[in-house]
Amino acid sequence: MASHYNYRWVDELGALRGKTVFARFEYNVKVKGGKIKGDDAVRIEKSLGTLNYLLQQGARVVIGAHRGRPQEELRAGTSFEAVRENNSMKPVASHLESLLKWEKGTIKVATDCIGGEVQKMIEGLNDGEILMLGNLRLYAEEENNDAAFAAKLRELCDIYVFDAFGVAHRANASVAECLLQCYEKGDKPYAFGFLMREELSMWDGARNLPGRKLLAVGGIKLKEKIEAAARLSPSVDYVLAGGAVFNAAVNAKGIHIGKSMITDAGQRYVLLEDSTEGDESGREADKAVRKLIAIKNLLLPGTVTYAKPLIQEGMKPAYTEIHPDILLGDGIPLDYAIMDVIIGQGEKKSIEGSDVILWFGNIGASDIEVNGKFPFSRGTEAFKRSIRPNAYVIVGGGDSVAASEGLENRHVSTGGGAAIKYFTSGTLEALEAFNGNRGYFLKKK
Repeated sequence: MASHYNYRWVDELGALRGKTVFARFEYNVKVKGGKIKGDDAVRIEKSLGTLNYLLQQGARVVIGAHRGRPQEELRAGTSFEAVRENNSMKPVASHLESLLKWEKGTIKVATDCIGGEVQKMIEGLNDGEILMLGNLRLYAEEENNDAAFAAKLRELCDIYVFDAFGVAHRANASVAECLLQCYEKGDKPYAFGFLMREELSMWDGARNLPGRKLLAVGGIKLKEKIEAAARLSPSVDYVLAGGAVFNAAVNAKGIHIGKSMITDAGQRYVLLEDSTEGDESGREADKAVRKLIAIKNLLLPGTVTYAKPLIQEGMKPAYTEIHPDILLGDGIPLDYAIMDVIIGQGEKKSIEGSDVILWFGNIGASDIEVNGKFPFSRGTEAFKRSIRPNAYVIVGGGDSVAASEGLENRHVSTGGGAAIKYFTSGTLEALEAFNGNRGYFLKKK
């Protein structure tokens, strides 16, 4: 299928049978107990369209991806073998095997991503088989966009396919330099995969649609949500805060939030009077909340539901003494936590008047069950009900995806920094490299 974009897509490459295809996917996932769940599992699932197409066409697929931050671990003194084991691609290969429906059965996994042993494993592939390379970021050259490293990756294949939207904003060797070399040398066909086509089309729809735009940020991933809110706020009309973002914002304004969670670890940061004092984590948190409360179009509802959290060792927290529809005022009691944010008439009007909704994280802890009910879901449900039927909605994050089911014009994104950059600037490193714009990268240096 041809596209209005100035790019080539994987289904425009022609015959692939017997060809070795290097497929760069975004598999930077967290593994717990050998399992991949939630938002991270969606990243893998979103690659299946391109991967299944390559297999059906008889390609010999070599997957390149990364996990974690191996270079940080190495700089901290962890041994190379331990870092390689901590950030192994084996759990990803195992998860992929459980999702794929193809007769070959097993994904081969290499311990490295370049070198003689890898080349031998590639030479042993048959049509329609997969080799998962070792973690690309075990090499510092990957994040340094090293030309020699990119050349070694390109040597592994006949065709290069990029479908890692989540890292499309990175000047990494397997992203920018590989694409630049494909363009400049003209020796290997290259293309974008189906996820890239889907994400670009989705975000173009949001960028180009006229009318009012609203960003809703909730959930508990405070740092990345604040960064998203700060960067996107000039490009939208409203920023609605929920979850940890709401807690951090009202706390920074001097309102008592009790035991409310404002980071993944449940730690509470307060706005420091002097950001040069305190420990490093306090200073970083201070910078983050200052960015947040500086947003001029930030919507902070004035009514909340709070409850008393009971933390039991080895068990999920329980909640008692639930107090709904409380005016926040100066804050909540010390031993309680804000669990939901109630949408008021002002916020409702802003939501109803928005033509584009970017929904990243739920407004309250809507997935927490207490005695067979979900008492902290009212804010999220009210937000959803306030979205008008013809609004263009992009959703990111597992909880938001589940909560937004049933919306007429809903689009699910793998989101992240690439989405923010594309929405605000209209370009990405992978897009510039695809069309051979080396000057773009020289300027950045």
